[in-house]
Amino acid sequence: MKVFFLIIYLIFPITFFLFIPISKFAIKIGINGTLGFRTSKSMSNEKNWEKAHYLMGKYFLILGIFSLIQSLTLGFSNIFTMEITSLILTFINIVLMLLLCVVINLKI
Repeated sequence: MKVFFLIIYLIFPITFFLFIPISKFAIKIGINGTLGFRTSKSMSNEKNWEKAHYLMGKYFLILGIFSLIQSLTLGFSNIFTMEITSLILTFINIVLMLLLCVVINLKI
């Protein structure tokens, strides 16, 4: 059971690290409606598209490191049950991801 929850704890950090090559790939293929950080501001011109994806890669690396540290710290601390810990980590990571999207959109 512990292995299952360790995998659950690491889903978000792995996902954040996977966004880094996706952001680099999205810069190469250019503005599209399928892949990338798609907001009206980022899709308005090529410069905004590139800046948004550069920031996305940079911030998701930082967020991935932070998420990995918090996942391992909370996961092995035994403060809460494994189920509650996974819910806390999921909530924190989703909020951070949404905040990061807002920050990136404001910095474009």
